Amino acid sequence: MLDNKLKLKMGSIYNQDYFNNLVLNPSESLSVEIKRWIDPQSKEGMAKIAKACIALRNNDGGMFLIGFNNDGSPDIQGAHQNPRESFHPDVIQSIASKFCSQPFEVKIHYLKKDGQEYPALEIPSGFITPVAAKAGLKDEQGKDLIKAHSVYVRSLNTNNTFSSSEPRYNDWERIMNLCFDNREADIGRFLRRHLGGLTPSLLRELASTITQGIQPEESIEDRLRHYLQQSEERFNTVVKERNITLPEHGTSQVALIIIGEVPQHSANTQFLNLLAFNNPKYTGWPVWGR
Repeated sequence: MLDNKLKLKMGSIYNQDYFNNLVLNPSESLSVEIKRWIDPQSKEGMAKIAKACIALRNNDGGMFLIGFNNDGSPDIQGAHQNPRESFHPDVIQSIASKFCSQPFEVKIHYLKKDGQEYPALEIPSGFITPVAAKAGLKDEQGKDLIKAHSVYVRSLNTNNTFSSSEPRYNDWERIMNLCFDNREADIGRFLRRHLGGLTPSLLRELASTITQGIQPEESIEDRLRHYLQQSEERFNTVVKERNITLPEHGTSQVALIIIGEVPQHSANTQFLNLLAFNNPKYTGWPVWGR
């Protein structure tokens, strides 16, 4: 039987119905990891907790439920008599702080089923860059339990089971999309916090002022086209001022923009060869004429 007396900390995004269902029908997903009873004082236990915290944080939050088998049945043999002591918030938070590259609060919920309490670690959402392991951990034989600088994520393996592991190539797009979504949410929260008290008329005035003050940067192509137009107008003006009658002829107009500093050059053969070597060769003619 499920004991509905549930101790929840303030600020959780999950409600009573969610936790009731979590212990009645425990099953893994990208946002839920389930493990049999572990010892947070052992290296293996610390590694599992740290990896779960990192992986769920990189999934934009989730729950780490401890004390159940893979099939969802309670792990009776390894049950802790006092989970509130062994999985005390200070113990779990110290593990997360030691191994997670970014600080975040881990909330602990103690869920009851058939008189036994089960710890559920709530990992918050809101990450804007991937979380990695900032410290490594080896077992007694020297095997890596946690690899420093590694990123862990919730992923679906080839056998269609969920796990916390290092990301594969097809995991990164989802991770980065979550990061960008959270960055956009941060911008929205910032605007609501600072502009929420403004009246509609003030917002319209502010938007109008910003729009008027924005001058689009002229592109290189527009600058060249404008320069060609000015050059042509100047040529026609000079022809008219001098009262020159030009014979029938063809023209070719070229405008170049040199970006960056130009070294000192002399009008000699070396400079002519430099121009010839760097001719873009769009046609058979140099861009600057013959």
